[in-house]
Amino acid sequence: MSVYRARWVLPISSPPIENGWVSCKQGTIISVGQGTVAEEIIDLGNVAIIPCLINAHTHLEFSNLDSPLGTGGGSFADWIQAVLDYRSSTEITEGVISSGVEQSIESGVSTIGEIATLDASHELACEYQESVVELVAYRESIGLSKNSVAELLEQAETHINAAKSKKWHPGLSPHAPYTVHGDLLSGLCSLSAVHQVPVAMHLAETLEEIELLEMSTGPLRELLDWLDVWNVDGIQSPGSIQAYLEELSTCWRAAVIHGNYLDTDQLAFLGQNRAVMSVVFCPRTHNYFGHSRYPLEQMLAANVRVALGTDSRASNPDLSMIAELAFVAAEFPNVSAEQLLFSATHAGAYAMGLEKVVGAIAAGASSRLLVVPCDDARLDNVHQEVLENLSDFSRLQCEQI
Repeated sequence: MSVYRARWVLPISSPPIENGWVSCKQGTIISVGQGTVAEEIIDLGNVAIIPCLINAHTHLEFSNLDSPLGTGGGSFADWIQAVLDYRSSTEITEGVISSGVEQSIESGVSTIGEIATLDASHELACEYQESVVELVAYRESIGLSKNSVAELLEQAETHINAAKSKKWHPGLSPHAPYTVHGDLLSGLCSLSAVHQVPVAMHLAETLEEIELLEMSTGPLRELLDWLDVWNVDGIQSPGSIQAYLEELSTCWRAAVIHGNYLDTDQLAFLGQNRAVMSVVFCPRTHNYFGHSRYPLEQMLAANVRVALGTDSRASNPDLSMIAELAFVAAEFPNVSAEQLLFSATHAGAYAMGLEKVVGAIAAGASSRLLVVPCDDARLDNVHQEVLENLSDFSRLQCEQI
């Protein structure tokens, strides 16, 4: 057993501990305490020990892109077309998934919420298996036709069962309201509840999406028509952002990805159902598309559980959660550093159903932790000190212990 002492231990799920220690054995935290301890210690000095960061939403298939797709700030439907064009011309090759994992680890990440387009039997899915991080592979389901529902539900259940012999964790991802028939969504939510696996769905992401749901018009309708997949019956069931939220609330755990245009009543609903539901905010992707100001303060005021993610390199220059935190801290100076660190750790773990394993420093959790310099931090500013030092690549000191 190893015991690590630091000026500060930030469990995240409980108050900071000054002159704290963490005892670890075989990759697991045994106990956390303060002051003296009988065992020989490894003194890390004037630093803070914190949980590794959690990237609650990304698409690793785009990890080798040099720059985002599209032009940013333009039509979302045009960007979707650029993604489709990229996928049709570029196969996922060996090493792309692993590259994304390595890029994530370099910014202090230990856990990834991955939207998986690969079947579990695909030869490249072995890169999930070989990953050294905790990884939830949310199997993406796309199908507006009622005729595709049974096959896609069978595929989803196969994905869940395949994970029983794998290192990664299963999740389900009904892609978005404009690509998922209402019956498919209901079926996936039922599978989530029965098998206790998390769900992630892109929802209230763009004004174009809301126009499509409410009026069956706009650029997304034109794109779906052009792709010959438009099905008004699929769209109208359930038929509104609120109806989708209510369906997702029947899951075991459900993450609303982006939620850029949720209204006040919808935020209240999410806050009331926070035992099941979370929102994942992807700050730099939000900025890339030029959306209106993100309702982060309103979400937090409504008691919404907000996690953070990078999204993919199709809409983000990199996969750095440290850069993501720095960006959101600058954009929302009234949101406390304590809240931002919570969003980047425990909130993401909870959204994925892994809160007992990662996202906090507690007995039984993973001992893969970060060590961050905290200068002369006090109780009233230790979170801010850690956030500022974590955001400064030149000053980052990171150890996995």
